[in-house]
Amino acid sequence: MVGFYIRMRFRQFLRFFSFHEINPVIGVVLALLLFLGFSEAVFIKLPHPGIAYAGIAFVLLLQMQSPAANGYLLHSVGQRIFFRAKLAEHFIVLLPFGVELLVHGFYREALGLLLVLPAYSWWSFAVPRPRRFALRTPYMRHSFEFLSGFRTYWVIYPLHLLMLVAAVLSANIYVLLVAYFWLLLFLFTFYGRLEDATYIWLYRASAGRFLLRKAWPLLAQYLVSVSLFVVCGAVFFTPELPLLLLCVVAGLLGLLGSMFLKYQFYPSEFVVQVSQMILLGLVVLCLFSPPYLVLLVVLLTYSFFKAKSKLKAILQC
Repeated sequence: MVGFYIRMRFRQFLRFFSFHEINPVIGVVLALLLFLGFSEAVFIKLPHPGIAYAGIAFVLLLQMQSPAANGYLLHSVGQRIFFRAKLAEHFIVLLPFGVELLVHGFYREALGLLLVLPAYSWWSFAVPRPRRFALRTPYMRHSFEFLSGFRTYWVIYPLHLLMLVAAVLSANIYVLLVAYFWLLLFLFTFYGRLEDATYIWLYRASAGRFLLRKAWPLLAQYLVSVSLFVVCGAVFFTPELPLLLLCVVAGLLGLLGSMFLKYQFYPSEFVVQVSQMILLGLVVLCLFSPPYLVLLVVLLTYSFFKAKSKLKAILQC
């Protein structure tokens, strides 16, 4: 995960030049020349150049921090991976400054930068602190929607469990269905949160392959989410098992459609969320009239192609 984050940041750095219509190779060379020229000017012109240069390096590090981005990262991966990712990022940023200090004989200042690096990565005061508690989740680490959604709406899971227990104790199938759709509603909201375009084009994949790579984790995470519902239904509500399986299938199709809608209407978050709620209503209708599954599949297919068309513009930028 740390390597993935560093590669993403490096691609983001290269895209900075692309967005300004500069060839990334030429942009990197120009940035390196500017850095070397700036460094020489500091060592020649400023008094106490070692301290001044180390201070400039640290101020630059502070300016690179984004509370929103780092809070999002911490929420998605947890505090331990967050610390390792930020430590690696900070080390790479400060590495050229450290090399310049060593070349000019300022060994104490270079050592000072090295020593402050772990402390700053852990106790960064410009971002939400890495020691903030991040709940462990039952999900795989490669689907940020479920990881972030679980940590945001974790209270739905114990309530879902309580409703399952109530359904079993009361032998009431309707309570069981309420428990399922309560959970499904929040699973839909997980895909109502839109990521920055950076987290889309870093995949370097075609639009169809991107959606496929998002669909497989969704399937796995969904099965983890509804596993207790399925077990309760199979054990305690065996006569209603076909209805419960219809719920699971319709819910899975609806959740896939929710993911497609997210990219079909990207980046309009309001339109995405409204469309997802309409889709959830269609999933509920499938229980009263299974032929609505056909309409659900048609809408799913249409949304897939529209999402694919929208993603082509983002992935090729």
